[in-house]
Amino acid sequence: MKNSALSILSFFICVSCFAELPNDTTYYYNSEGNCPSIDDEVLMIVSEGSEKVCFFYGTSDEFTDDPREGFLPGFIVLKATSLSMENGKFTCVLNSTNHKYANSPINIGITEEIPNGYKPWTQINEYFWNQIEFIGTYDNEKIELANKTFYPEEKRVFYKKSLPSIKTLYNKSLLSDSEAESNALGYVNYEDSDAYMSIDEMVPTINVSGHECVDLGLPSGILWSKCDIGASSPEIVGDKYAWGELEVHECDSTLCNHYKFFKEGSSANITKYNFKSSRGHVDNKKELDPCDDVAYVRYGKRWRIPSCKEWNELRQLCIWKPGTYKGVEGFWVFGLNDNFIFVNNRYHWTRDLDDNDCIEAKRTYHVKDAFDLSFDTHYRPDAYPIRPICYPQ
Repeated sequence: MKNSALSILSFFICVSCFAELPNDTTYYYNSEGNCPSIDDEVLMIVSEGSEKVCFFYGTSDEFTDDPREGFLPGFIVLKATSLSMENGKFTCVLNSTNHKYANSPINIGITEEIPNGYKPWTQINEYFWNQIEFIGTYDNEKIELANKTFYPEEKRVFYKKSLPSIKTLYNKSLLSDSEAESNALGYVNYEDSDAYMSIDEMVPTINVSGHECVDLGLPSGILWSKCDIGASSPEIVGDKYAWGELEVHECDSTLCNHYKFFKEGSSANITKYNFKSSRGHVDNKKELDPCDDVAYVRYGKRWRIPSCKEWNELRQLCIWKPGTYKGVEGFWVFGLNDNFIFVNNRYHWTRDLDDNDCIEAKRTYHVKDAFDLSFDTHYRPDAYPIRPICYPQ
């Protein structure tokens, strides 16, 4: 009987829009708000004689208590197992083991994991539960259920709806095209590089002068380095440099005694990048020359330390989502194409001098709660890593 029921549904698997379902299909809809939402859920029950098959439409939130912050859920359709509807009692099991999530709500009637017109949701989260059990009651108008496995005290009500009604309430258009596209990239949480695929397997890189960079589809044509200078992987903090120096340093307050642009270690006697006569030789330079740009010197003539303007292009045109890679916090930065990079959650030098005080230069910092990038200024002799960029040919 199960094979027969599934054959009835097979017609709908190949379509991405709604299709008419047999009259012996009933729909039950759960919503906690006054308007349709991506958090809504649907039970579709197909009857053939005394046999019933139940499909659950919902999100990844059903299988985790790890709260989402700053990203959308994955969407799933699951065929329930151990279904029982007898004498007003309802029970079933949902098993999501090895099941793929889609990037937007799956239209009712489709039972394929990733239907045509959808993309996979690439969230990787080891805290997903593999299986939950629903228990509850039903009558002619509704099904009342609780997640027996983890939240037996929290009940939800699924109200019976007609097919035209369910088409309107729950469908793919609950997410805009741009939201669905960004959700296909997801919030990726890598805790173990051996357990999950690496960025190398997901994003094509371009080798320029022996160093890997990524095309994010930016209007400028700028390519962003896969890693900090001196790092072998995106989560690793790279070599640290004083602003405008070419030798690796650690952050050390005594570094000013050796800083090459402070004569005799004095910030009152600046030899280069100075616009104040009270601080020494004035040259009015406010941006690093290539000869003082470690990216240019180490990586080649197409490479530079990014300016604030170039960081801002990345900030304004790309989608920033907080996450982790190999246990390190940072940001996933999604480009205008299907590519992305991971930026570790550290300060990075720009190549711009401070506008007000020439003993300081501008650096980036990452605002986790706002999913954003910002700038401040810091003492030039202090050492910070650099995420270089590569100019188009």
